[in-house]
Amino acid sequence: MNLANSQEEAEAYEGFADTYYSGQKVIYLNLGVDFSAPEFQKGLAEGLRFFAANKGTYYVHCTEGQGPCRFRLRSAGVPDGPNL
Repeated sequence: MNLANSQEEAEAYEGFADTYYSGQKVIYLNLGVDFSAPEFQKGLAEGLRFFAANKGTYYVHCTEGQGPCRFRLRSAGVPDGPNL
C-alpha cells in the first residue's frame, strides 16, 4: 500500500520499471498527511480492503516515516510488527 504516491507519480521515478517494486501488486492511494481528514480515512479503508482481498506479505509506504504509519495502522486495528 503506497500512501504517499499516485501510480503515475511512482512510475515517473527514473528506473522505476526496472525495480522489484514495479512488479508487485500495489495500491497507490496518494493520501495527504491529515489522518483525520475524511479523504484520508476513505483512502486508508480502501487500502485495508485491498489487503483483505489479496493474500501476501504487506508493505506500507508513506513519506512521513514509520511513526505516523505505525500510528495510522494501529489506529485501524493492525497489530504492530518488527518491521512496521
